[in-house]
Amino acid sequence: MKFIALNRFYYYNDLINDSSMLKIAYPDLITTKFIGNTASNRSILMLRIGRGKKGILMTGGVHGRESINPVVLMAMLEYYALAYSDEVEQLAIKTKTGVDIKEFFKEYSLYVIPLLNPDGYMIALRGYNIIHNEEARLKAKAFQIPYSEWKANVNGIDINRNFPSLNFKEKFEGDVPASELETKALIRLFEEVETEVYLDFHSRGKQIFYYRKQMSKEYNEKSLKIARRLQEATGYELVEPEGEIESNDSGGNTVHYYSEVFHKPALTIETVPEPAKFPLALKYQRMTYSEILYVPFLVV
Repeated sequence: MKFIALNRFYYYNDLINDSSMLKIAYPDLITTKFIGNTASNRSILMLRIGRGKKGILMTGGVHGRESINPVVLMAMLEYYALAYSDEVEQLAIKTKTGVDIKEFFKEYSLYVIPLLNPDGYMIALRGYNIIHNEEARLKAKAFQIPYSEWKANVNGIDINRNFPSLNFKEKFEGDVPASELETKALIRLFEEVETEVYLDFHSRGKQIFYYRKQMSKEYNEKSLKIARRLQEATGYELVEPEGEIESNDSGGNTVHYYSEVFHKPALTIETVPEPAKFPLALKYQRMTYSEILYVPFLVV
């Protein structure tokens, strides 16, 4: 029985409830953990699937308005759990990727944070009135951004510009890296879990960012090999090295921090077509699911 349906609005409570159902349905394969809390006291959920010592980390929902990837990542996890005991689906995965899923999950575990920024996500879905703290609500409204385009967390901080990477730049007086609870939670997880690769899913553009200016030639060659496999599977465009980061970007990205500290591949995968408008249409859920379903099996 499948719990997670696509092409529907997917709220924070749906994520929490579905994670509990998956844990109950697949107790030998899936575990869950809360890695931290937000300023609005929402828990940040991580799911682990597999028994392997080697880890692959995937995050979604870093930006509030990017509403497609959280439910897609959850649906992918459910499919992997189903396929683990289904010979037909095992064969489908092996045909597509060359990977035996049962052997894969003996060696590897997927650590998945479907929604790093649940406060921003719920603002983008439901509006500013879901912010219970009056001061925070007024501050958010003062930005005069349509709520469906809200990227930041409840404090108005873009989490993907809040990591202490070498390219971090101060965006306003007093701006410091790792100031946010969401950032701190992910940094702790980076440190606690042994991982081989990190994938951060964003929207829009159908692109793969793999190049890291601060890293060595050998590092970037390894990342490029992974990116090419993902390009073939997804049909997404590889972003050339000069397009790694825009000249006016303030830096402080998840993937730059991870690559610089741990010297392992960290790729940003942008789902959904570039012309898509916010709020993102539900039709992109199934489209994205079909495009990125096999990605975790192609990165190692």
